[in-house]
Amino acid sequence: YVGSVSFWHPLDMIEKSLRFFEKNIPSSKIEIVTNSSNIQTSIKTTTVEHSMINEYYINMLALVIPGRETNGYFESLQLSINLFSTKAAEAISVGVPLVVNEDIVELAEFVKTNKCGIIFKNTASGIELINCTTEDLQSKNFWEEITKNAYLVSNRFRFGNVEKQYLEYYKGIM
Repeated sequence: YVGSVSFWHPLDMIEKSLRFFEKNIPSSKIEIVTNSSNIQTSIKTTTVEHSMINEYYINMLALVIPGRETNGYFESLQLSINLFSTKAAEAISVGVPLVVNEDIVELAEFVKTNKCGIIFKNTASGIELINCTTEDLQSKNFWEEITKNAYLVSNRFRFGNVEKQYLEYYKGIM
């Protein structure tokens, strides 16, 4: 996990999702990379300068975006339209697959459409995989495919292409 430990990604959901994947992916190492201080967790916690974050992403198997449990319509709606956090765009720009809570609807739909990661559901009994199985998590071929797909879609999120899209948009409205 990379990002703030806060309202939209509380520590209990970060821990729950990371522990699930640690248990089901052989030889995996889980870590929370954050600027938040005084986090009480047994999971390794690291601080990385923002200028070095892309180098950090390159060494990841995947980025987990856990979301949170929501209470009521408005919280669910707010979470569902959180299309791309900075962390998702940064990770996908270097070809890192995303592991996304299905409640982050538009990001989960992006992952599903592009086959560039894993979608999971948070349930009272634990984490439930939506678009793969626990056997897939242990398959080298599965990881190669979602990593390849993440790399293929990454071009849309690289600085030069994003800049070009913005410039074309602004030319169109002027």
